Amino acid sequence: MKTIPLPQRVLYVIGMGVKIPGHTTVAAAEALSRCDRIYTIVQEPPDVWLPASRARGLSVVNLMSLYVEGALRSDNYARVARTILDGLNEVTTVGYVTYGNPLSYDSVAQALARESENAGWRLEVVAGISSIDTILCDLRMDMAPGIQVYEASWLVASRTPINAAAPVILLQLGHFGTVRAHYRQRRRAESLADLVSYLAGFYPDSHTVMLVQSSSDARPASVARVKLGDLCNVREDQWAESVYIPPLQAPQLRADVVARLTAEGPAAERS
Repeated sequence: MKTIPLPQRVLYVIGMGVKIPGHTTVAAAEALSRCDRIYTIVQEPPDVWLPASRARGLSVVNLMSLYVEGALRSDNYARVARTILDGLNEVTTVGYVTYGNPLSYDSVAQALARESENAGWRLEVVAGISSIDTILCDLRMDMAPGIQVYEASWLVASRTPINAAAPVILLQLGHFGTVRAHYRQRRRAESLADLVSYLAGFYPDSHTVMLVQSSSDARPASVARVKLGDLCNVREDQWAESVYIPPLQAPQLRADVVARLTAEGPAAERS
């Protein structure tokens, strides 16, 4: 008797962008339409972001009940990743739907990517608009010629030096100073004291930084300009998850390198 091969199992990791459904890409919609089951942390109702053809009858599992308040965030992420992987034992095609770019600051997606390296199933990653993209758009800024991006707690814990001649984006201020989950009670600005102390080694207290909260369907984007020394005292309506730090001074370009870059190059060879 001829053996019929089993269909290959597929796990889609789908980024939905920051503003849902406005940032939903054609690629994301196509991936969603192929899934037998979807696991998600997206809090907007599924009928807002699911393709119309799949809005009914598709199994959608909200993962937020697995995120335990006060637990180690790493334990929460591991629990969620295992739940998604277990789903591949029950259906052929699973989707993990998350905000932003799915492989940017998403530990669950990173865990799934690692598991896929030696797994019997295929991983498909669908890119989305990240918070870095929206922050730069909200500020009307370009990332050229260069930009530094750090998770705020990691920056301080690793004592990584900052180049004050290049802009900096610090992410996840709401999780600063703790590895435990705080989803229901937002951290207060006072918790940023260690961050401000560390940044004071590179900038004066008078240096202006921008707290940036990108837009969603429920609120417009906001940019609050504050002095670095006042960061721990910002009002509740100024609070944001990200901060942009402009350069302290313009970088000094080497004259000899600029001269070489601007000199006329060798004549093209004649054919």
